[in-house]
Amino acid sequence: MSGSQKPFPNNYDDYTDSKNVVSLVDEKIKPDVLENHKNKITALIDLILRSDKLKSLGGDVSVYTGKAGIALTLFMVHKKLEVEQYKEKSIELIDDCLNNVSHRKDTFLNGDAGVYAVGALLYNGLRQTYSRDLVDKLISKHGAVCKSIDIPDEMLYGRAGYLYALLFIKKHTDIAIDDTVIRKVITAILASGQDLAEKRGSEVPLEYEWHGKNYLGGAHGIAGILYVLLLAKDHLTEDELLSLVKPTLNFILCLQYGSGNFPSSIGSRNNDRLVQWCHGAPGVVQLMSKAYEVFGDEKYLQSALKCGEVVWQRGLLWKGYSLCHGAAGNGYTFLQLYQLTLDKKHLHRAAKFGDWCTTWPKNQFYPPDREYSLFEGLAGIAYFLADLRTPDIAAFPGYSL
Repeated sequence: MSGSQKPFPNNYDDYTDSKNVVSLVDEKIKPDVLENHKNKITALIDLILRSDKLKSLGGDVSVYTGKAGIALTLFMVHKKLEVEQYKEKSIELIDDCLNNVSHRKDTFLNGDAGVYAVGALLYNGLRQTYSRDLVDKLISKHGAVCKSIDIPDEMLYGRAGYLYALLFIKKHTDIAIDDTVIRKVITAILASGQDLAEKRGSEVPLEYEWHGKNYLGGAHGIAGILYVLLLAKDHLTEDELLSLVKPTLNFILCLQYGSGNFPSSIGSRNNDRLVQWCHGAPGVVQLMSKAYEVFGDEKYLQSALKCGEVVWQRGLLWKGYSLCHGAAGNGYTFLQLYQLTLDKKHLHRAAKFGDWCTTWPKNQFYPPDREYSLFEGLAGIAYFLADLRTPDIAAFPGYSL
């Protein structure tokens, strides 16, 4: 998550009306644009599948930077493009991951929870008993996740990431999960936030930190935690939503810059630099959109729309094209806003970020360490371009549902 914060200038024409927008027709992305995306998706996946790292056993098996993320990408692209080879390869990869789980971390993006969840998805309806066994392994971890003092609460390495894995199973498979398990994880997240807030004498009911900082963004911060809690809102009480989640949400809202961006952490208030999913507006737009859906308050909608403006202006990053800190992840801002508002402007903007992603590797000045991965590399670009084919149901992988 390091590198230059400098964006490329956005020279794309913004949306005016459908007659003047070459990327849209009949409120959909034009077929020739989607065909260009398809060609790039195929080229990217061909590069990934030729990687020697995929041919060796073990290694990084995480969703974030490892083989499970590539397996999820191949399965998702298979559904969008109907390429049977991709499904077969996704099964092969997830089998390798399941045979080499770390037995350490318990989050969706960076732990066994994600491997089990993706495995359960891929085997759902194919080998149902095995899929159920994988879900049972995922559920068996909840006691340690709830009780351990060594587990943070954030998305990438913490309890929110484990909660997301449970919600992922409920959303994408027909395997039941006992609601009491989800409830226990939520209780642990809320108790942890309350304990830190009380310890610090905070006026905010929930506080969270990672490595000694109060991060705000999607990956390590309170926005990611609150977002997953709102995804699980049916498992929260009304009092928890109104007296814990909403006041903390309002505190975050007050930190939004005039530009529409958010600081990376409390204490970096005068540092409006990072416009990327892990730190900044692209990781907060989902929270504000969901908050508007849950609470119906116009101020959350306006905050989400402001996120869209700063991403449109400053979201084509020198860092490259990745989901975590690049143009593909930033492009999901517009898919989120399109789903929220049905305003064609956001679909147009998403299509333009898709066009930018087809220029890989031309505008990538900081090659990622894990160049084929879902969150740092080529798989993330392919995932975003494939999601543009069905913008009404697109979802940021490992974050939205």
